Amino acid sequence: MKLIQLNDLSEFNVNPFLLLYNANYLTGNNDAKSVAKSLIYPRVLGTSINTSFGTQFQYFISNTLSGYVSAIQGLDIEFVDQIDSRRKYCQLKAGPNTINKDDVQTIINHFNGVRNLARTIDCQLG
Repeated sequence: MKLIQLNDLSEFNVNPFLLLYNANYLTGNNDAKSVAKSLIYPRVLGTSINTSFGTQFQYFISNTLSGYVSAIQGLDIEFVDQIDSRRKYCQLKAGPNTINKDDVQTIINHFNGVRNLARTIDCQLG
């Protein structure tokens, strides 16, 4: 096992929107030790609480609101717009570092895929 020393909090690439949520989700409180655990455990276990947050948010939307989880790869939520009654597709992103310039083309490709699929199955998009 390789020991890595972290000298600065910025090395964790912290999502400020989820920092205290993650600590509470993991341990039930947000004291300093819980925050530290929420930063360290994903690196040790190779998984992310942020991914769990996104999954739970999708669950919330599909069970509480009128939207539902999208079956289209790369898109997270689908819903019928209450204003124009058209189906809408979206990706959920939470935090300052969730998208970079390389992701933009990937997202465009996902939406182009939806447009192509809609044309194929004769489904009108907005």
